[in-house]
Amino acid sequence: MTPVISACPSMPLEGSTGISGALISVDCQISQVVESSFARLFGSGGMLGSVLTALLTLYIAFLAYGLITGRTRMTLTTMSPRVLAIGLVLTFVTAWPAYQTVVYNLLTRGPDEIAAALTGSPGGATIAFSRRLDVLFVHFADAATALENSTAQTAQTTTSLMRNGKTTASDLLWGSGLILLLSTVGTLILSRLILTLLLATGPIFVIFALFSSTRGLFEGWLRTAVGFAFVPMLVVLGGSACLTLLSPVILAISNDPLKALNDIQPIVILFMGSIIYATLLLLLMWTAFNMLKGWHPLKGRSEPQTPENVQVAQTLAAGQSAALQTQGLINRMGTAGSNTATSVSNSSRLQSVSTSLSTVQSAAGSSASSSSGTRRANTVQGLGQRFRSNAPSAATAPLSKTPGS
Repeated sequence: MTPVISACPSMPLEGSTGISGALISVDCQISQVVESSFARLFGSGGMLGSVLTALLTLYIAFLAYGLITGRTRMTLTTMSPRVLAIGLVLTFVTAWPAYQTVVYNLLTRGPDEIAAALTGSPGGATIAFSRRLDVLFVHFADAATALENSTAQTAQTTTSLMRNGKTTASDLLWGSGLILLLSTVGTLILSRLILTLLLATGPIFVIFALFSSTRGLFEGWLRTAVGFAFVPMLVVLGGSACLTLLSPVILAISNDPLKALNDIQPIVILFMGSIIYATLLLLLMWTAFNMLKGWHPLKGRSEPQTPENVQVAQTLAAGQSAALQTQGLINRMGTAGSNTATSVSNSSRLQSVSTSLSTVQSAAGSSASSSSGTRRANTVQGLGQRFRSNAPSAATAPLSKTPGS
């Protein structure tokens, strides 16, 4: 089904709603781009529909091969995640309403709803923040225009030093306004544009979550998308706090520009505050990605058994069994210390078992060193826990011969 795309409002080039109108237009165009990209990739007649069918066929074929060869067991704990993964991939890749509701709306509107709840903005935190910026930049423009007119009127009657002072104050005021405008609007629009590219290519990365060799690409895409979704929220929250501090200075300069020119301290404070504001936005972007650096959404997913993992688990289990037999022989030797022949026999048997134990432990070490990565180590630990739970039965089992035989 091809989505129906409506026309978006154009960006206002003048007036008192320039920033808020630009963000509304960008949000509408982002929605259209993501929707049309989804339709071209996996919609009816999409160019990657056959690729999706081939990948799902390979996934089912690998799963069936594992069941036939015994590498994968038909249990509820192993088959349920696989069936759930196939269902989720088919749902998010082939149905635009599901992708829009869960992925698109969650990443684009979820952080804004959190910021709106924290700032008390029922119509959306980003829109309220942009409208507040519109009002402040109107005051910026009025104050800068008043300073320029004052400089032009007194150009013939004042000294060169006075003219240079007025020009410097006007330049500082315009520079402060441009820094605030570029840092705020630039951060909000750039984060939205990058998030648009990630959401447009999102269905491709969702398919990568099926296979263990490409699952890292899906995790990287998800972390990056969530990071750019958090950037506008942090910018709105941090920017609102900074504008609360800078608003009295901006209003004082706008109400009486000539007084601010004679006492240039408010203009200098505003210029320094704008630089600190821009630095804060950069730090907020770094914070958004730094708090997601250690997040691995699929880290707890169970991995299928491999022949190497089974071999390592078997050697470890054999070593545990030999250790239990050795402990049993030591206990029996303590109860039969009066018989010299029995002691000699038990000593020889203990030496042979110890030799076997050393051989098994060396084999287990070589097998464990051949396996690479944390994934195989986690699988071995899980298998070791299973064999360890069955180990007490070997300790309580009676020996076939008596110590004196």
